Amino acid sequence: MQITKDFKDYEFACKDGTLVPVDLRSNMQALANQLQIIRDTLCEPVYINSAYRTAQHNFKVGGASRSFHLKCLASDIRCTSATPQQVYNTVLKLMDDGKILKGGLKKYGTFVHYDIRGHKVLF
Repeated sequence: MQITKDFKDYEFACKDGTLVPVDLRSNMQALANQLQIIRDTLCEPVYINSAYRTAQHNFKVGGASRSFHLKCLASDIRCTSATPQQVYNTVLKLMDDGKILKGGLKKYGTFVHYDIRGHKVLF
């Protein structure tokens, strides 16, 4: 199901195949809205490596026990052309300019973690 101009609900599903539960769909929509702004700013597709995670899958991948992925409030994203540093810088500027929700932000080697926890935390 289409949830923004460019994102579909299945992109937010857990990598174990579990869809985002009904009670977390409003979180998925809020996260998708932010990712759409990031995508529109970068002018290129944003790929979701990980968004929602079940507790079992989160444990399997070594996620934090209170990970925002468990509530579909976090995403690990990448782009084809923009480097992780460019994605990180773009998300940081959008947060600082008040164009997207403040949240956690961390750059990894091949992707960027962005969550919508409600206040800015840089890792």
